[in-house]
Amino acid sequence: MEEITKEEQLKAIIEKAYKNDLPLTPEMPKSITPVEYSWIIFSHDFLKAYFGEEQSRYIATTDNMNIVRRTDQSFKLWQYHAQQLVLSDNRIEYLYQFIND
Repeated sequence: MEEITKEEQLKAIIEKAYKNDLPLTPEMPKSITPVEYSWIIFSHDFLKAYFGEEQSRYIATTDNMNIVRRTDQSFKLWQYHAQQLVLSDNRIEYLYQFIND
Protein backbone atom coordinates (compact mmCIF):
# COMPACT_ATOMS: atom_id res chain seq x y z
CA MET A 1 0.00 0.00 0.00
CA GLU A 2 1.32 3.42 -0.96
CA GLU A 3 2.10 5.72 1.94
CA ILE A 4 0.15 8.95 2.02
CA THR A 5 1.92 12.27 2.64
CA LYS A 6 1.04 14.64 5.49
CA GLU A 7 -0.30 17.11 2.94
CA GLU A 8 -2.58 14.44 1.43
CA GLN A 9 -3.75 13.42 4.90
CA LEU A 10 -4.54 17.03 5.78
CA LYS A 11 -6.41 17.56 2.53
CA ALA A 12 -8.51 14.42 3.18
CA ILE A 13 -9.20 15.57 6.76
CA ILE A 14 -10.43 18.98 5.63
CA GLU A 15 -12.48 17.50 2.78
CA LYS A 16 -14.22 15.20 5.27
CA ALA A 17 -15.13 18.20 7.43
CA TYR A 18 -16.50 20.05 4.38
CA LYS A 19 -18.63 17.00 3.49
CA ASN A 20 -19.96 17.08 7.06
CA ASP A 21 -21.13 20.69 6.63
CA LEU A 22 -18.10 22.68 7.74
CA PRO A 23 -19.37 26.24 7.22
CA LEU A 24 -15.99 27.70 6.21
CA THR A 25 -14.84 27.31 2.62
CA PRO A 26 -11.39 28.85 2.19
CA GLU A 27 -9.61 28.53 -1.13
CA MET A 28 -7.69 25.26 -1.05
CA PRO A 29 -4.13 25.93 -2.22
CA LYS A 30 -2.29 23.35 -4.29
CA SER A 31 0.21 22.80 -1.48
CA ILE A 32 -1.26 22.45 1.99
CA THR A 33 0.92 22.69 5.07
CA PRO A 34 -0.02 22.10 8.71
CA VAL A 35 0.97 25.68 9.55
CA GLU A 36 -1.45 27.09 6.99
CA TYR A 37 -4.31 25.07 8.37
CA SER A 38 -3.55 25.09 12.08
CA TRP A 39 -6.20 27.81 12.51
CA ILE A 40 -8.89 25.60 11.00
CA ILE A 41 -8.15 22.31 12.77
CA PHE A 42 -8.57 23.99 16.15
CA SER A 43 -11.78 25.84 15.31
CA HIS A 44 -14.94 24.62 17.00
CA ASP A 45 -16.78 24.59 13.66
CA PHE A 46 -14.16 22.28 12.15
CA LEU A 47 -14.13 19.95 15.16
CA LYS A 48 -17.94 19.76 15.23
CA ALA A 49 -18.04 18.93 11.51
CA TYR A 50 -15.22 16.38 11.73
CA PHE A 51 -16.19 14.52 14.91
CA GLY A 52 -19.86 15.35 15.30
CA GLU A 53 -21.82 16.76 18.19
CA GLU A 54 -23.02 13.50 19.68
CA GLN A 55 -23.08 13.44 23.45
CA SER A 56 -20.74 10.98 25.13
CA ARG A 57 -20.26 9.94 28.72
CA TYR A 58 -17.11 9.08 30.58
CA ILE A 59 -17.15 7.32 33.93
CA ALA A 60 -13.92 6.79 35.83
CA THR A 61 -13.34 5.26 39.23
CA THR A 62 -10.17 6.09 41.08
CA ASP A 63 -8.80 4.74 44.33
CA ASN A 64 -6.66 7.32 46.10
CA MET A 65 -5.52 6.26 49.55
CA ASN A 66 -8.56 4.02 49.98
CA ILE A 67 -10.96 6.80 49.04
CA VAL A 68 -12.91 5.73 45.98
CA ARG A 69 -14.11 8.55 43.77
CA ARG A 70 -16.38 8.16 40.81
CA THR A 71 -16.17 10.76 38.09
CA ASP A 72 -19.14 10.96 35.74
CA GLN A 73 -18.63 13.43 32.93
CA SER A 74 -20.82 14.14 29.97
CA PHE A 75 -19.39 15.90 26.93
CA LYS A 76 -19.69 16.15 23.19
CA LEU A 77 -17.31 14.07 21.08
CA TRP A 78 -15.75 17.10 19.40
CA GLN A 79 -14.88 18.54 22.83
CA TYR A 80 -13.08 15.36 23.86
CA HIS A 81 -11.15 15.24 20.59
CA ALA A 82 -10.25 18.94 20.89
CA GLN A 83 -8.50 18.16 24.16
CA GLN A 84 -6.72 15.16 22.67
CA LEU A 85 -5.68 17.16 19.61
CA VAL A 86 -4.01 19.80 21.77
CA LEU A 87 -2.05 17.10 23.60
CA SER A 88 -1.08 15.19 20.47
CA ASP A 89 2.50 15.27 19.22
CA ASN A 90 1.30 14.72 15.65
CA ARG A 91 -2.02 16.45 15.12
CA ILE A 92 -2.45 15.46 11.48
CA GLU A 93 -1.97 11.76 12.30
CA TYR A 94 -4.35 12.11 15.26
CA LEU A 95 -7.07 13.51 13.00
CA TYR A 96 -6.34 11.14 10.13
CA GLN A 97 -6.93 8.05 12.25
CA PHE A 98 -10.64 9.04 12.30
CA ILE A 99 -10.94 9.67 8.55
CA ASN A 100 -13.38 6.79 8.04
CA ASP A 101 -15.51 7.34 11.15
